[in-house]
Amino acid sequence: MALAQAGPHADTGPRAAFITPVAHGRWTWTHGGGSGAPVRPAVAAVADELRSRLRDFAVTRAERR
Repeated sequence: MALAQAGPHADTGPRAAFITPVAHGRWTWTHGGGSGAPVRPAVAAVADELRSRLRDFAVTRAERR
């Protein structure tokens, strides 16, 4: 009842308390770890592996011709 009477901005604090760690975690994950850690994001590692396999496939296919 108190929140209903408080108005539309009554839940701003709880939202910020949820969104802030989510945003920090996303930033950390996409930019390679926190606190200067030399950790690469999982997505970049998978993308590198796929590029390597595609390059090997293209070379193997060119050799068959």
